[in-house]
Amino acid sequence: MSEGVRAEGNDYPLQGLSSSSPRGWDLQKWLGSALSIKPSYFDTDPRANIKLLDDGVKRDALDILVKSSMPGNLTGEAEVAAGSFNSQAEKLYHLQRNQLLRFRLAGDLGSFNYGTEYRSVGQGFRPQPGSNLRPDQEGSETWASQGFGPLRVKALYSNFRDNIEGDPRRPRTTKTMAGTVLGITLPGGDVLSLSYQRGSSETIGGPNYQPPQESWVEDLGASLYYYGGPKWDFTISSNYSPSVSKVDPSKKVASNYHALTALYRPTDSITMTPSLSLSEQRYSWSGYRVVTPTAMLSLSYFPPSGIMSLTTYGYYSRSKSSDGWYDVQTVNLINSLSWPLNKAKSKVLTFDFVSTQYLDRVYGSGSYKELLGRVMYTVKSF
Repeated sequence: MSEGVRAEGNDYPLQGLSSSSPRGWDLQKWLGSALSIKPSYFDTDPRANIKLLDDGVKRDALDILVKSSMPGNLTGEAEVAAGSFNSQAEKLYHLQRNQLLRFRLAGDLGSFNYGTEYRSVGQGFRPQPGSNLRPDQEGSETWASQGFGPLRVKALYSNFRDNIEGDPRRPRTTKTMAGTVLGITLPGGDVLSLSYQRGSSETIGGPNYQPPQESWVEDLGASLYYYGGPKWDFTISSNYSPSVSKVDPSKKVASNYHALTALYRPTDSITMTPSLSLSEQRYSWSGYRVVTPTAMLSLSYFPPSGIMSLTTYGYYSRSKSSDGWYDVQTVNLINSLSWPLNKAKSKVLTFDFVSTQYLDRVYGSGSYKELLGRVMYTVKSF
C-alpha cells in the first residue's frame, strides 16, 4: 500500500534566534541546520496496491513529524499521530488505542550507524505503509550496526512493555532484552534475517494463568522476504520465545509466533493479499495453553480507465484457552468503493461499508455486532 496524502504541509525552516536577540543565542546554529515541521493526513491511495491491515479495519491518521539534522551526521526526530476509528464501539471503549508518540536520535557514518528511540504505540493505531512499528508497545531501544557488503550485523538493547492501556483483563509484561540481528541480502533482492535476544521479563496483573512474575527470557527469530517478480512476493517469519521463572525454574512458558503474508497481482487491475498467522503460549506447570489463529484477505480491483476502485477486506481471529474459560472471536468485513472526481485523481469520493463482530463465547457480556456506513471526501494535496 502506498501512502496517499490528503493534506500535507511544507517543511518550514525554524528561524533561529540570533546572537543579538534578547535570548542571546542562535537556536538554528545550535541545531546544526533548519528544523523541519511536516504535518500530514495520510490515507489509502485509491489507485495503490492495497496491503492488508492487522485487523482488516482501515484507519486514517493525522501525523506531525519534526526533524532536524545536527552536527556529527546526527538526525533527531519527534513524531505524534492520532488515528480515527471505523467502529463506534471501539471509539467508546478504547479512547487511547489509536495514538502514537515517538522520539528518535540516530547517526550515520557510512556503513556504520547507531541510534536510540522511544516510542509509545496504541493497540489500535495503524502506522503508515512500510513502517515496522508494533502496536500495543511502549519503551525504548538503542542499537548500533555495521555493514559488510551484503551482510549487516546489528547489536541492540531494548526495554518495552505491552498493555499500555492498563486493561485489567490482560497482564502487563515488561521485557528487557539484549541481542544481535544478522541481515543477509541474497541474490535477486531476497532478504534473510536471523536474530537472538536474551533478557528478563516481569508480568503484573491479568487472569490467573499467566507467566511467572519474574522470568529469564530468550527470543529466537527468523524471517525471509522473497521477491518472485512483478506479479508476486511473500514474507514468512517465525519466533520462539521460552521463559523460565527466576523463583521456580520448573515453571516454564513457551511462546511461538508464525506468520505468512503474500502479495499476488494476476493483472495490472487486480491485487490479492492473503495473510495467515498462528500464536501459541504453553505453561508447563499447569498444561494451560492459549492458541490464536488469524486469517486475512484483501481483494482490490482498479480498472485501467481509473473511473473507480473497489476493495474488499476480510479478517477472522479466534483466541481460545485449553481450559475453556477464555474464548473470543473477531470478524471484520469492509467494502470500499472510490470515485476520482478529477483527472489528476487528487479529489476522491469514497463509500465504505463496515461490518464488525466481537463474540465472547464464555461470558458474552462484552460481545457486540455493528454495521457502519461512511462517506469520505479526500483531497490529496492543497
